[in-house]
Amino acid sequence: MKLIEFAVVDLETTGFSHRCDRIVEIAIVRTNERGETIAKYETLVNPHRDVGASAIHKITATDVINAPTFADIKDSVIEMLNNSVIISHNKSFDLGFLKSEFNRAGIELDTLNGICTLRLSKILFPELPSRKLEVICEYLDVPIENAHRAYDDCLATAFLFHKMYNTFLENISEDEFYNEFIIPNLFSLDFSHEGDLIEFKRDDAKKQKLEVRSRMKNLLNLIPDFYKPSQYNISEYLNLLDQILEDRLITDEEFNEIENYANENNISSKELNNIHEEYYRRLVRFYLADKFLSEVELLDLEKVAALLQIDKEISNTILDLEKAELNTISEESNYGGESVCFTGQLSSSLNGQLIDKELAHSLAIEKGLIVKKHVSKKLDLLVVADPNSQSRKARKARDYGVKIIAEIVFWRNIGIQLK
Repeated sequence: MKLIEFAVVDLETTGFSHRCDRIVEIAIVRTNERGETIAKYETLVNPHRDVGASAIHKITATDVINAPTFADIKDSVIEMLNNSVIISHNKSFDLGFLKSEFNRAGIELDTLNGICTLRLSKILFPELPSRKLEVICEYLDVPIENAHRAYDDCLATAFLFHKMYNTFLENISEDEFYNEFIIPNLFSLDFSHEGDLIEFKRDDAKKQKLEVRSRMKNLLNLIPDFYKPSQYNISEYLNLLDQILEDRLITDEEFNEIENYANENNISSKELNNIHEEYYRRLVRFYLADKFLSEVELLDLEKVAALLQIDKEISNTILDLEKAELNTISEESNYGGESVCFTGQLSSSLNGQLIDKELAHSLAIEKGLIVKKHVSKKLDLLVVADPNSQSRKARKARDYGVKIIAEIVFWRNIGIQLK
């Protein structure tokens, strides 16, 4: 019998239908018959659409905005899969997505076969009540660290498969296994690939986020200490910040706007830091208006502090002081009569209930807004779950110049206290 290599595959996707949903992360672990790892590959994938259930796979639109598309990585994927037997837990799902992505990228595959560890588990362990990867791994003492992270699930599936493979060989011969499972499932294309594999991992996305956040620090370092007295109104700069941070994103153009404002009004780095801390303090006060800070509000405060380069110790001190005082202010904006549209899977909760599109529409209508299903040039606001959303609605809004506002900011501005 020939020596065989296996390519274990796991995916994270925007949804469940390979016809309309897309891959957002792929991992491949290539092993030999002894279960030894020969090569490994993982990358985030830019789906050019909304990323779907971030609460499950922990991947955001911001994570994938600079990731390669599947068309970019198709040769890397083929190199990892070629001349091997593909292994997957629930192969109809993973291989259905892979086949669809290959077809979109111009590689027509009539069939894409592989061995399914879920199916093998039914044969080997019929007593198990569940076929979830985590359940079978626990049953066989296979470690799995971060469920719904493609590489961790892939590695666990590789361990799982080789345990099953060895169990099979206790009952049937290698030739029987080869004829039943290997020959029908061997993936082989006439293909050659030069160059490195294209990868953009979660750690790369995290590093880029940190680089983006450090731009404010670099900007503050560039602003000189002015000898002339400052010529600005604090409320004016706070309003500028409010406009810039509505989508919880600071673009290059907005960084330039802050720098120009500081230079034109002789505002020193120290003064800018003080105003940023005041902005943060007012936001804390608003969120504490109901004497309660939800997890969503705490995450938003953390994001704002990072964007404004407020030291963690200072932000925590401000938070503690405001909790002690529990003073409240009203910063409610009047959107009455304006039109609004929502995109992406919303993540906020109200009274323990996740705000879905239906509830979001009801809340907006109660506050006097006009809810729209589609984005047009006449739309006033597009509310996004992630400022880097690449949904069709978000792309159209950017093209039309429609104001994009972060979900948490929208609820704050219409006076909804999230719980």
